[in-house]
Amino acid sequence: MRNRFLPDETGFVVSSELMLIATMLVWGLLVGLNTLSNSKTGEFDDVADAIGNVHLDYSFAGLSGHSSSVADKSLQRC
Repeated sequence: MRNRFLPDETGFVVSSELMLIATMLVWGLLVGLNTLSNSKTGEFDDVADAIGNVHLDYSFAGLSGHSSSVADKSLQRC
């Protein structure tokens, strides 16, 4: 009976090992996707902050040269 039992690799042991491996792979996939999602969200937040901090204000104190001049100008973003 022992000789018949040892080479038998079908049944509960193999399927439980496969279930354990599949469970670990699914957990690893979920953790990896969560990490990827968090990093992408952080990058998008950084880009949004950079766009929000762009200043469109300019001014100059006037120009004068060869018989012409321009008065002071200033433009502020609303």
